Amino acid sequence: MKSRFFFGFGALGMTAMLATSAAQADNSVTLYGRMDNGVTYITNTGGQHEYKMDSGVVYSNYWGLRGVEDLGGGTQAIFDLRSGFRVNDGSSKPSSAYMFGKTALVGLSNSFGTLTLGRQYDFINDYTSRYNISQDGDGYAIHLGDLDRMSGDTMINSVKFASKSFNGLSAGGMYSFSNTAGSFHTGSAWSAGVLYATGAFSAAAAYSQLNSTTIDPYNALGLSSFLGTTTAKVSSSTGQLTSLYSSTGLTVSHLDTGGIGASYSFDKLTIKANTTLTKVTSADGKVSSFMHVYEAGSAYQFSPALALRSGYQYTTFEHHHWNELSIGLYESLSKSTRIYASAGYLRASSGVNAVIGYAFTPSSTQTQTALRVGIAHNF
Repeated sequence: MKSRFFFGFGALGMTAMLATSAAQADNSVTLYGRMDNGVTYITNTGGQHEYKMDSGVVYSNYWGLRGVEDLGGGTQAIFDLRSGFRVNDGSSKPSSAYMFGKTALVGLSNSFGTLTLGRQYDFINDYTSRYNISQDGDGYAIHLGDLDRMSGDTMINSVKFASKSFNGLSAGGMYSFSNTAGSFHTGSAWSAGVLYATGAFSAAAAYSQLNSTTIDPYNALGLSSFLGTTTAKVSSSTGQLTSLYSSTGLTVSHLDTGGIGASYSFDKLTIKANTTLTKVTSADGKVSSFMHVYEAGSAYQFSPALALRSGYQYTTFEHHHWNELSIGLYESLSKSTRIYASAGYLRASSGVNAVIGYAFTPSSTQTQTALRVGIAHNF
């Protein structure tokens, strides 16, 4: 623990020294980051209402080091290290096991594109997640359970190529190695996508596949049965349902997701829409189910400092369905700091315990509401 502390302190010290060295015009290292914290009220978590301080909701919390070295001929060497954390208690996120659990990559960049290796985000994040307007309104309003990876997910042991924009068109692909001897396929993953942006219009499509991964169906979706497997039990003391897979996760052999999205801006108003289709296959490969998500919403810029964002999602999976609404009002106090207030409401079909954004204990009923006020700062 002490060595990790001194390493982090030393890294910050070296960054400060490098950032102030203007003589190295062809090399640079930048310290950057973002913080988001606030207070949330949830109407029903396991049968109780809850007030909680929660961080990294609308904007994920991280600090990072980004470096560029000019190699000549239009080629640059690059690296990016990004570490997540929780503002309310200072702990690491996703876990203390990862010093740089969000991004850790090194590579080369030129006029054609960028080739990188390490832990990095897939193309659903890079291209289609920009149309997740509901999450822009209320940070909890990711697509249900994040099965389609729209909230921003990384792939480890990955090699990735992302092209530059040519007449508005960008494309890329990546592969994540399993790094397991004798099992090249199991535990591997891949992703690809294409983006077109010109003027007020943009559209994108992306696809990701994970080979052997785990899911916590009850805490993520509020489902007590998933792919024919019981995923929650009734507590003898409280009578409430609790997950059977909160610690280990239910293994699935494949998680395949495809998504498309588009947006158009009319002066102060921007309209966004997207849809994703996710196929989940059981560990033995015998059972598959499909999750469909349909989403649309808008952002209205009242002034350069004040914006209103809202969205609606409709989700279907295994004969169940969910309706979700979100809205948020954002005011920029400066280029770096903004305050906001948001609300989200989810209603599930009969027999499903509602849970917004895989963020809370599932409700004891079909509905759940979250209200939040917060502040965010970039540096």
